[in-house]
Amino acid sequence: VDWSNNTIDFSYYVDSRDKKPKTRKLMSGLTEHVINTGKSLLLNDKSYDKFIKKNNIKIRGTKCKNWLGVPLKLTNGKTIGMICVQSYQNDNKFNSADQKTFDLISNQIAMAIKRKRDDIFIHQQAHYDQLTGLTNKALFYDRLEHSILQAERQDEVIAVLFIDIDDFKIINDTMGHTAGDQLLIIIANLIKSTVRKSDTVSRWGGDEFSILLPAIKSIDGVKKLCERLLYDKFNNIILNDKKLCITASIGISLYP
Repeated sequence: VDWSNNTIDFSYYVDSRDKKPKTRKLMSGLTEHVINTGKSLLLNDKSYDKFIKKNNIKIRGTKCKNWLGVPLKLTNGKTIGMICVQSYQNDNKFNSADQKTFDLISNQIAMAIKRKRDDIFIHQQAHYDQLTGLTNKALFYDRLEHSILQAERQDEVIAVLFIDIDDFKIINDTMGHTAGDQLLIIIANLIKSTVRKSDTVSRWGGDEFSILLPAIKSIDGVKKLCERLLYDKFNNIILNDKKLCITASIGISLYP
């Protein structure tokens, strides 16, 4: 569950009758009931219809005979998701013992998910720019070193572009720092959309960006990339309903 956007996403989903649901807003389903109450729920063919009617639950997908949902809760009591199992046949029923087992398992799964999320967050903080989401200097240097070794082994040529946005201070002074941050995000996305997936785009700091281009075929291709950025992408930026023509300086370095 994403509480900031009030959405749920079915990261893992296997069902013999229904397709994997798409990410959706929190509604009034059984899944949402478990998430909102933070309590496990066991329903069989006798209690199922009665519970649905009493709690105004809207069923999505094929109706089942047996349903067990258990919240994923952290030690501070916050619900971060849920686990559900359901059966379409009466001869495969879950009981209170299953419910207790799932409650125990769910606590460990919730903590494992939290540890994974924390690891991802720490990695993001260490290797990515917090404003633009681009790689930072540390990760750029790491990928550059790897690309140099690869170029030596494969007898390839790599290129590094260094981009400096001209007169960026004027944007901050005339439109404000929030607009300046928005412009940096726009520029970052424009650069990413222009290069190959195998290329690395980094925010060097302030209004400076760098691009690592491994295994280039010709310097002409690199120059054309610079021209697309300077004379096409940067000349058609809309910020706060205003069209901006951004200019920049680009330096190119090759290895070997």
